[in-house]
Amino acid sequence: MMFRIGREPVSRILLVLSLFLVLAIGLTDCEDSTKSSGSGVYSSEWVITIQPVFSTLKADGASSTHVMITVRNRNGTKPDTTTDTTLVYLSVDLGSITSSATLDSDGQAVVYYTAASTPGNDGKATIRATYKGSLGSATIELYSSSI
Repeated sequence: MMFRIGREPVSRILLVLSLFLVLAIGLTDCEDSTKSSGSGVYSSEWVITIQPVFSTLKADGASSTHVMITVRNRNGTKPDTTTDTTLVYLSVDLGSITSSATLDSDGQAVVYYTAASTPGNDGKATIRATYKGSLGSATIELYSSSI
């Protein structure tokens, strides 16, 4: 049985609310590419911001989080999805994520990241997104499942 509020399933409303919360409290900041870390990296044209709902996960091979990908140009304008490409390519060095995502008309996409079964050497998984030659990245901390 699926519960609904109005016409929307409750799970969709919860997803939207959790993503809004991430955006509202600003868990990650977009920084200039001359800095060593950040969730967005400026290139010549596009800024890609990667915002995981959870920034820390248990390294058990099953823990996961929604990840919001946002693409804007340097002036803050979203891509025109009627004429621009809508594909963002994704990779992660620890765990798993879909290899590509399609931007919606707001220049955003939601994907799922699943933690690795071990935290690796430094306990950090770096998610990278590429759009038209521009690169953005964000880090998720992984902790041992034996803790």
